[in-house]
Amino acid sequence: MASCSTKRKRSAKEALEATELVKVFNKAPFESIEKHFNFTPTPLQRWAQDVEIDDSPQLFILEDVTGAGKTEAALALTHRLLVAGAADGFYFGLPTMATSNAMYKRVFDSYQMMFQANEAKPSIVLAHGAREMNELFQSSVLSSSKVDSDYSSSDQTATAQCNQWLSDSRKKSATGSCWCGNY
Repeated sequence: MASCSTKRKRSAKEALEATELVKVFNKAPFESIEKHFNFTPTPLQRWAQDVEIDDSPQLFILEDVTGAGKTEAALALTHRLLVAGAADGFYFGLPTMATSNAMYKRVFDSYQMMFQANEAKPSIVLAHGAREMNELFQSSVLSSSKVDSDYSSSDQTATAQCNQWLSDSRKKSATGSCWCGNY
């Protein structure tokens, strides 16, 4: 018979695994701006896809005019940093809830390509006080219970998703791997 301590440890381990905090997600290789976004890169985006990246800590500050492709350049750099092992996740911080909502949509669309197809992906979180009113975020929140009994527990959908444990508190959302929010 297992001791009470062993049962608590097993229960704690299962609870932790359910939160995604200890999972490792396989990254998809970064190919190019053109393949990822389906357009010819701007000079800034070309730099972002070609600049040397390694697994050491790095900081990139992208400045350019409106319409120069800073968001896509940042997403390309993010993808490349994830692949290089220099990052485990990312945060896009914006000044308002409205700009966070707009960026969440853009990141949401791109984040699927950062991780291996047909494999589990980390939660993508919208981190601000009115995120419950964002339909895209609400549609991505996974129930903690098994709702779709027609599917195997190992089946993955093609949509971005957010673990319910991460979505029920703005404070917990900061423990996720992929998130957008206002600062």
